[in-house]
Amino acid sequence: MQSFREPPSNALPELSITLPLAMNLSLSLTTLPFLMLLITSQVASHASVELGKASEELFRGDRLPIQPLINDN
Repeated sequence: MQSFREPPSNALPELSITLPLAMNLSLSLTTLPFLMLLITSQVASHASVELGKASEELFRGDRLPIQPLINDN
């Protein structure tokens, strides 16, 4: 601990973070599958929205044939 009589030191302690080779290798090997998972989830989300829009159009009723009115007189 620094005394209040000493001037503050301007030197910051050096932080050296080094990963072992196995950690670097595992990180690089898991990056591509993780990115593929993100891209696949984006595509699946977009496809489900488009499928929902298509089914909404199908059941909207615009394209159903007009039924003749039955007149029971």
